[in-house]
Amino acid sequence: MRRTGHAIQPLEARLFLAGQFPVAINFQPAGAPIPSGYLADTGAAFANRGNNWSYGWDQDLTAATRDRNVNADQRYDTLIHMQQNNVNKF
Repeated sequence: MRRTGHAIQPLEARLFLAGQFPVAINFQPAGAPIPSGYLADTGAAFANRGNNWSYGWDQDLTAATRDRNVNADQRYDTLIHMQQNNVNKF
């Protein structure tokens, strides 16, 4: 049997959880200022954060958080290392 062409049928537009997940998370050390409109993820293990949200990591990564103090905007100044010195943190 000879194939003479391809049939492509477009799917309808899909938005996964559109409008259902209105949260912004900043990865940062516990003492760092929290950017306006954000929740702080300080590397703690998964738990209820007491702010109507439960989130976190499968282990305590608080020692892997950093505030670089090089950018005035905390959203770009803080982070949590996922890998450090070629060793995965999680």
